[in-house]
Amino acid sequence: MATVSDPRDVRYAFSVEWFDVNAQMNRPYSLFYYTVDDTIEMFDLRNHRMFLKRCKYPSLRLADLFVGASVVVFARQLKVTGYADDFTRSQLDTRKEKTCAIIKPHCYEKIGVILEAFQQAGLVVAHMRSLKLTRDQLAEGFQHLHEQPTFSELLDSMAEDFAVALELVGPNAVRALQDLAGPANPEEARARAPTSLRARYGRDGAQNAVHVSATADAAEREIRFFLGSPFPATATCRDCTLCCVLPHAHAAGHTGAILNTILEEGFEVSAIELTQLDRANASEFLEVYRTVVPEYTSMVDELCNGPVVVCEVRGENVVPSFRELCGPVDPEVAKHIRPQSVRARWGESKIRNAVHCTDLPEDGVLECEYFFRILPTHPL
Repeated sequence: MATVSDPRDVRYAFSVEWFDVNAQMNRPYSLFYYTVDDTIEMFDLRNHRMFLKRCKYPSLRLADLFVGASVVVFARQLKVTGYADDFTRSQLDTRKEKTCAIIKPHCYEKIGVILEAFQQAGLVVAHMRSLKLTRDQLAEGFQHLHEQPTFSELLDSMAEDFAVALELVGPNAVRALQDLAGPANPEEARARAPTSLRARYGRDGAQNAVHVSATADAAEREIRFFLGSPFPATATCRDCTLCCVLPHAHAAGHTGAILNTILEEGFEVSAIELTQLDRANASEFLEVYRTVVPEYTSMVDELCNGPVVVCEVRGENVVPSFRELCGPVDPEVAKHIRPQSVRARWGESKIRNAVHCTDLPEDGVLECEYFFRILPTHPL
C-alpha cells in the first residue's frame, strides 16, 4: 500500500547567507522549514552538500523567516536573502508582507501599549528605532504624500518630538495595520471602529496616534527612508541606564508589555532600537561577567540568539531604581520577593530572564554608549 504523506508536512525553502569572519566572505545556504514538526535543515550551496540534517530548533519559528530577516541557527547569524523556490514565494509573499508604522510624538506614553497591539495582531516587528527629525527631513521622507491636503499637518504632528518607526511583517500587513489603526480622523474612528488605535489614542486629524503606510509601495519607501537612513540615535548618554529586552522575550511578544511597564512606573525611554548582536559583540558587552558568573557562556548564547530591543532609560537615581523594577536575576526568586517585577512576570530562567539591565551606577552611560554610539548598526 502506498504511504500517504502528511498534508501538514509543508516544506518552505529560503535562501540565506552567513558571513564567515575568518574567510571574510558570505557563504550561501538553503534553509528548509518543515511545518509538520517545526524542524529545519540546511544545504551548503557552495560545497554542494548537506550542512545541517533535519532537526528541531525551537527558538526559530516560521514567523521569523522573511526576506531581510536575521536569524540565528547554532550560533550562526543568517541573513534571509530570498525565497529558494516558487512554491515558498507563492505561499508566503502575502503572508510575509511588509508595512511601516510610526508612533507619533503625542502618543509617547502609549508606545508600549501600541506595540503590544501590533504584536497581539500577529504583526512581527522586523525593525524598530526612535527618531527625532526636522520638518525638512520629514518632508523628504513623506514626499510621496505631498499632494494630500493634510500633508502640512502630518509634518507638524511628526516634528513635535520623539517618534518611533517600525517595520512590521505579517499576512496582508498593509491592510491589517490600516484596520488596526482605524480611520485617519479619530472622531470617525470612534464612530466606525471604536477599538482601533486612533479611536483610543487619537486627538485630531493630525495627532491621530500612528502614521501607517497607504500601499505596499509607500511602505517600501517609508521603511527605506525612516529605518534605513543613517539618522543619529536619540540617546542622550547622560544620567541613564540600559534595558535590553532579550531575544526570547521579544520573540514571545512581550516587548510592548515590558515597555508599558517601564513607562507606567515613571521612567523615561529616551531611545529605542531593535538590533542583532553577533557573538563577538555579545561576548564583548558581557565581558565583565566572564570570571564572575558561571552562566556567562549561556548568557552570551541568549543575547545573540535573535533580535534584541535596547532602550536608554532615564529617571531619578535611575540605575538602582530601574534594577529594582527589573527584579532579581532569577525569576523564581523574583516571583517570591518582587512578584510585580519585570523578571517575575516575563522571565523563564536565570538565562532567559526577560531583560538585561545595568548593574552599577557608573556603567549606565557606558552601556548606553556601547549600543547607541559604538556598535555598528545591524539593520534587520
